[in-house]
Amino acid sequence: MTAALAPVSKTLLPSRGGRRQCWAATTTDGIWAFAREEDGTTSWTVRHLPTKTVVTGCLGSLRQCRAYVGSGEAREDLERMNGDGSG
Repeated sequence: MTAALAPVSKTLLPSRGGRRQCWAATTTDGIWAFAREEDGTTSWTVRHLPTKTVVTGCLGSLRQCRAYVGSGEAREDLERMNGDGSG
């Protein structure tokens, strides 16, 4: 079974080869933001915008970020981080 993908609005930037690459995205409900880190691995972070909490920073693609949010795992991890279920 495939996890639902969260709908997003993407930020595309030109790359050296002339192609456009996605470096950031926000869910269309404005609750989650995804950003590509500019380090050796170009991993993606998932941030809960209302609390400004980075929930994870080790996903390998925007698609993985969208599946993580769409499946409800991001919300569960946020609640676990808060320790009180208020996420």
